Amino acid sequence: MLSSLIARPECREVTYLETSITPSNTASNRLFERLADQYDAPVHTEPFIDAELLGDQHETEILYRIGPLRHSSNQRESLNANFRTA
Repeated sequence: MLSSLIARPECREVTYLETSITPSNTASNRLFERLADQYDAPVHTEPFIDAELLGDQHETEILYRIGPLRHSSNQRESLNANFRTA
């Protein structure tokens, strides 16, 4: 789903994606790491919101900054073909 959003013509100028994820959210961590791999983009992480600010039992949020994203016409064509057949 993220790839199809990034591949939209109105997002062609998007070069970075930022999100915050807790360390224990393995599924989201893997999702964004795969997205970075797909776009051959580095991932920079840093503490974002400290657990103390978030309250009871919440972990520190880690900021993920992915980019620069390398858009290719092949990625767009492949995603558009998948969208049309779904």
